[in-house]
Amino acid sequence: MSITDILVKKNLLTQLQLDEVTALIRAQGLRLDHAIIQLGFLNERQLLETMGECLNIPLANLDQLVMTPETRMALPTKFIFRKRLVPISRENEILGVATSDAFDLSVFDDIRLLTGLKVQPFLAVRDEIEKLIKAHYGVGGDTVDEMVGVEGRGATPAGADKVLGPVRPPWLGKAPEKPACPITPSAAWPLARDAEFHHRTRLFAASAT
Repeated sequence: MSITDILVKKNLLTQLQLDEVTALIRAQGLRLDHAIIQLGFLNERQLLETMGECLNIPLANLDQLVMTPETRMALPTKFIFRKRLVPISRENEILGVATSDAFDLSVFDDIRLLTGLKVQPFLAVRDEIEKLIKAHYGVGGDTVDEMVGVEGRGATPAGADKVLGPVRPPWLGKAPEKPACPITPSAAWPLARDAEFHHRTRLFAASAT
C-alpha cells in the first residue's frame, strides 16, 4: 500500500485534496511530503507518523531525550551536520538514529558501514532534531548549511568538532539520576542485508512521485 493510499484510508487526505497535491507536484516539481505541507493539509508530525507506518519505522519524540556521552560521540560531527540527523540511543552494539527525511533511508546503511554498529532507525520532527544538534553539538539548524558549505574548502567553524562533555539545555529541565531515553531500540537493523526493508523503501519512494 502506498503512502497516498494510507493517507486516504486513514481519512487524513480526501481524494480532492490528493488531486490538489498531485497538481502541485506536477506544477512545481515538489516532493510529496513538501507539497502536502505547503498546501496545509497535514503537519510534519502527522506525515511522519504515516510514513513510519508505511516503512515500519517508529516515530520518536525527542523533547525529553537525555543523550549520553557515548551516544553523542557515536557519529562524526560533520556527518550529523550534513545529513541533519542525530544519534539518540546506544545499547550494546545497537545505535538508534533519528532523521526527519523518510526519503533518504539509505543513510542508515552509511551509518552501519561508518560505525560498524547495527542501526535502529527512527523518524522525528526536524525542529526537535535541530534542537538536539544545537544543545549537544553547539550549533543550530540555521547554521548547518554554512558549515556544510565551508567543509569542502577545508575550513571548519570554531567549536564545530569540539566534544565538551554532556550539555543539558534549560528546556530539558532537571536531569534524572540516570540518563533516560524515551525510545527503546527494538530489533537491530542490519540494513544492507535487509531485503524487505529495501523493498519497502523502493515502493515508498515510488509512491511519492
